[in-house]
Amino acid sequence: MCHENTYLMLSRHIEGRTPLTGPACRNRVITSVAMSEPIDVKIAEIAARQHGVVTHAQALKAGASHGLIHHRLRTRRWELVYRTVYRLRGTPRSWEQQLMAACLAARDGVVSGRAAAALLEFPGFDRGKVEITTPRKRRFRAEFTVHQSAYLMKADVIRIGVIPVTAPIRTLVDVAALVSADTLQEALDDALVRGLVTIPRVDRWLEKVTAPIPGIGVFKAAIDSRRDGGTPQSVMETRMLKLMRSGGLPEAQRQYSISHGGEEIRRADFVYPAERIDIETDSRGFHSAQKPFEKDRRVDNQLSILGWCVLRFTWAEIINEPEKVISTIRAALAARCVTKTPI
Repeated sequence: MCHENTYLMLSRHIEGRTPLTGPACRNRVITSVAMSEPIDVKIAEIAARQHGVVTHAQALKAGASHGLIHHRLRTRRWELVYRTVYRLRGTPRSWEQQLMAACLAARDGVVSGRAAAALLEFPGFDRGKVEITTPRKRRFRAEFTVHQSAYLMKADVIRIGVIPVTAPIRTLVDVAALVSADTLQEALDDALVRGLVTIPRVDRWLEKVTAPIPGIGVFKAAIDSRRDGGTPQSVMETRMLKLMRSGGLPEAQRQYSISHGGEEIRRADFVYPAERIDIETDSRGFHSAQKPFEKDRRVDNQLSILGWCVLRFTWAEIINEPEKVISTIRAALAARCVTKTPI
């Protein structure tokens, strides 16, 4: 799937979950001003396309006077969100609305950093933060986080719905300077699995970079760690541990040595020894060699003969199908509790 289609699908997914633009929102906004002046209806149509917000300049261009704008604010039909950006009464408040308002307030702002990572649904980033990048220095009295970057290529900006946001590669580069290495690697692996980022595409992007960008060195190191292997086990195991705990599963033993005849067969990721359940996080996913893969399967077969239940989960399953992972482990525990294999 080409990356343009991937971005389109992501945009539709986010808009589908937060229907703040389009006909539904437009009808809601316009209905609330249906008995008002024609100028109000015109301004409402603009706001309906922008998550319910409109700028001072847009209102003037639509025919409003400074006096009318002041009156709408004084009578609370409009509300100041950020300087020169107003929310129309009757529109739902949302994080996306704040992001849109921040971009409009900056005039040339683009959602970036941790906010962009959350909008792109990278793991480890919570929705709610308002963070943008502008090509020129601006001050906003700590209303939201603003980064200044004179180096923002055209390919660095996409739109999710109507919101301008840094593209996945640029977002990962930006957050590399702001978060821990583990958080960055989780986000990078998620982007690789979902097809938002590919190593060839990253290489082409890096060739075009001619100016220093904060975080780019850390990002290069992270992407280099994926060229000859899958997801690092430390990252996958941490993610799996969080998932198992949040799913209410019994605490498993980590890095457990499974032995037979005095020899270690495997250093297992997660184990329930009494139930003889071995849970492995399978890092094979991007460029893994065939030999380790085949060795793992031979050990799986050996453990099965010895009465073990071996469960394997990929990074894509852990990230995209967490409920399925939890239910599979829970079902295995329930089956082993009913009929335990003799040791």
